[in-house]
Amino acid sequence: MLVVSEASVNSRWVKGEINEAFNDGKNIIPLFIEKIEYPKSLRVILNQYQSIFAYDSFQNALSQLLACIGVEPKNSVIGNIELANHNKNYNKEESQLIEQKGKQPNNHNGHEYVDLGLPSGLKWATCNVGAEMPTDFGDFFAWGETSPDSFPSWWYDKYGQKTTSKYNNEDKRKKLESSDDAASMNWGDGWRMPTLDDVKELVEFCEWKSQNDYNSSGIAGYLGTSKKNGNTIFLPAAGCIYGGSHLAEGKVGFYWTSLLYDIESAHLFFFNYNYNDGFKYKIDSRSMGRSVRAVLDVR
Repeated sequence: MLVVSEASVNSRWVKGEINEAFNDGKNIIPLFIEKIEYPKSLRVILNQYQSIFAYDSFQNALSQLLACIGVEPKNSVIGNIELANHNKNYNKEESQLIEQKGKQPNNHNGHEYVDLGLPSGLKWATCNVGAEMPTDFGDFFAWGETSPDSFPSWWYDKYGQKTTSKYNNEDKRKKLESSDDAASMNWGDGWRMPTLDDVKELVEFCEWKSQNDYNSSGIAGYLGTSKKNGNTIFLPAAGCIYGGSHLAEGKVGFYWTSLLYDIESAHLFFFNYNYNDGFKYKIDSRSMGRSVRAVLDVR
């Protein structure tokens, strides 16, 4: 049973459970406790199932629910509840308790992370910055920019060298400050873009396999399984943005690190799921739009 409320349908965790249940062929019974509409991302799946509406009459909803699961109300303990009183006292706080039952994922500032048992203790986000689910591509950022619609402003200095306002030959900065970090500025305190060493640790301490249809989502990418605790992380092959065009979508995943190489280029890591030959490291133009997978220093 899916308890449908404004909070539940906007929860990344709930969306993940819905997709998993759908992919496993399980029956879903949507029970509305608030008068809302499904978000666009859930309509295709949930409109296939018969819904039960409890916000007008809890008693009628209970009867429908029991019928769905094949239980006669007169033979059920639930059927002897004082339904009128329950309906009267049913409120948003009770619905939130229902939604919170069971194990909740780790999260910080409303964004989920996974513990992969890494030696550093570092935690990795379960989806890209700008995404709601692990299979979503999320936003694409130029290196050092915190808005997906922004790209570096370049000009030529008096010596005829290409330059920009920050992370240039004058200030000698090589690592992103939090004010220029897409993860920090979009997800808040504690989150940041990974360093090159962070990425190398992730690659080393997980087993990686290419996926051309992860969890029947139709999304290709790389799935990492922790060598220590078996937890997993999925990186979609989101491609990149170059010259206003979306390139290599569904083929390659390009992910920024926080480390600058020179005034025009920064370090990134990438994979091509077609070749299944692991991660590679490269430097590339900081003006290209790449994915960002955030990390969190939680001990």
